[in-house]
Amino acid sequence: MSKKTEPPAPDPLQPWIQFWETWSQSWSKALSDTAASEAFAESMGQHAEIYLQATALVRRQMQEVMEQTMHQMSVPTRDDVIRLGERLTHIEMRLDDLDAKADEVLDRLKAMA
Repeated sequence: MSKKTEPPAPDPLQPWIQFWETWSQSWSKALSDTAASEAFAESMGQHAEIYLQATALVRRQMQEVMEQTMHQMSVPTRDDVIRLGERLTHIEMRLDDLDAKADEVLDRLKAMA
């Protein structure tokens, strides 16, 4: 007896899959060509520059508001902490210099004795 082989059942999604593959390939090529163009690069550069200018303005305004709020709450701002750190660094350097000079004076006194 010979077995009859049945043809595979048709896939109802096959037209959609073919459409999707064709569509994505055409869009991929179009978008790649667009992204590689000089006009696109210039346009993106202009948009990035405008965005950075706008965010700088917002950042400056937020910083001013935060500083006012922190001063009203008697909390040190970033600039206050930086200035304090710089002053402490200068004090530490002066103490190191004084320590070195004191060691020098002690060495001379020991040498005289």
